[in-house]
Amino acid sequence: MFKPDNPFCRIILRPSYVYKGIFLHVPRCFALRYLNGVDGIITLQASNGKRWPVRCIYGQSSWKFSKGWAEFVLDNNLDEGDVCVFELISTQEIVLKVTIFRVLEDDRAVNQL
Repeated sequence: MFKPDNPFCRIILRPSYVYKGIFLHVPRCFALRYLNGVDGIITLQASNGKRWPVRCIYGQSSWKFSKGWAEFVLDNNLDEGDVCVFELISTQEIVLKVTIFRVLEDDRAVNQL
């Protein structure tokens, strides 16, 4: 079973997170507790170490990833139903390590979370 060492949240990707619009809504409880009210650029880091700058914006009592998220989605071939685990690995400059579980490759992946 996958268990990160640091604070994390997991998100099952919806169509609006990977297709038209391409915004990712961040769970409010995670953002309030660990993202320190950030409204600006954060870094997403894939398991292989590659990094993407992503704009994290606050509005209407919620946080979402906007500019840069689409590039992350395309570069990592994300699709509806995939699960992303966002693990906070740095609070100095906000860095979230992203572990991807692809539902189509292995439908047991969701059960490992």
